[in-house]
Amino acid sequence: MILKKIFEKLKKLGNVKILRLVIGLGYTVAHTEMGLGFSYTLISRKDSCTVNPTAGSFAGKTVAEAVNIIGRDLNNIINRTVLIALFNSTVDFDALRSAGGDAVELMELKPDDQVYMVGYFEPLVAAIRSRCGNLKIIEERHGETTSAIDGAEWKSTANLITSTSLINGTFEDITKKCERSRVNCLMGPSTPLDPELFKEHNITFLAGLKPLNYDRIIEIVSEGGGTKLFNKHCEKIVVKCAGSAL
Repeated sequence: MILKKIFEKLKKLGNVKILRLVIGLGYTVAHTEMGLGFSYTLISRKDSCTVNPTAGSFAGKTVAEAVNIIGRDLNNIINRTVLIALFNSTVDFDALRSAGGDAVELMELKPDDQVYMVGYFEPLVAAIRSRCGNLKIIEERHGETTSAIDGAEWKSTANLITSTSLINGTFEDITKKCERSRVNCLMGPSTPLDPELFKEHNITFLAGLKPLNYDRIIEIVSEGGGTKLFNKHCEKIVVKCAGSAL
């Protein structure tokens, strides 16, 4: 399970301090001594006025201390969200080998490809349809979910997979269904840009964001903003996973 791998990697960071944690309406950001990381805030409903029962426990703590708190319940959606944001704040961008910034171009889509978009990436729809005519959007608001498609019915040759799947627990099932596909790209601000995490999951590319203006990003997220607003304060980055065919 990817989350357990992330958990174990974070435990080794020792005394890296958390400077600020903001759980916004759209996204969560963790600002640590190593950097700033995103994670989608996946809350469909609130059972009470307290969304996070461990609120007030993170700022000023070390990452290792925070991981111990999170580890008490990795099934909790907020704990998963915070875990991914913390991990993404520790990415060493200087050590990454960027494949570029345009995931659709790097996927080298062909006219006869059957593309599945798991999650809705509206800005990419036109770019995909200009390359191939077969695009299927799998997203609850569009009337279909991945769980409703049997593995034998999964016919895609290329997949764009939302990194929110790491938070809602569907990632392993999705990548199992995508194992025969030619190219798979995990994308979104929540994407952990660490190819080592995904070497057993047939992921070709990881497409995420490198935060640039931390103060502005934190301000936007704390006021309920999302990707369309903080994108301009980031750099798109795509990392190719080792062993992929492309």
